[in-house]
Amino acid sequence: MVRIVARPLLLLLVALSVNGCSLALLKKPRLADGPAARDCTTSPVAPILDAAGAGLMVAGIVRVLTYESDDLLVPDVISDGAMTAILAPPGLLWGYSAARGFGWTSECRGRQSLSEDAIADYLRTLSRTP
Repeated sequence: MVRIVARPLLLLLVALSVNGCSLALLKKPRLADGPAARDCTTSPVAPILDAAGAGLMVAGIVRVLTYESDDLLVPDVISDGAMTAILAPPGLLWGYSAARGFGWTSECRGRQSLSEDAIADYLRTLSRTP
């Protein structure tokens, strides 16, 4: 019964971990000036989800490595090393995706605030001119 449930869950985990939310969904800032530089994602939701996924994978690895079963009726389906090898790649990918996503969103917010400051400075300059 455990093997019947474990294999589809393993395949689902691998399928979900092919890409992080940030790498798949964010519009990163382009190397351009003007309106094109503002066409990017400022919301940190995707990097937060990636960080949560990476944290869950790390927690799963810690749980697998520290769990000691005293129950002789429950056989080990997958070894600790194999389970760690299964959980580590998605955790690393989601961690990388979170780091890139946080970098992209903060750069986008910075560019947009610089653009707004530049507009405000320009309007102040126009209002001072008689």
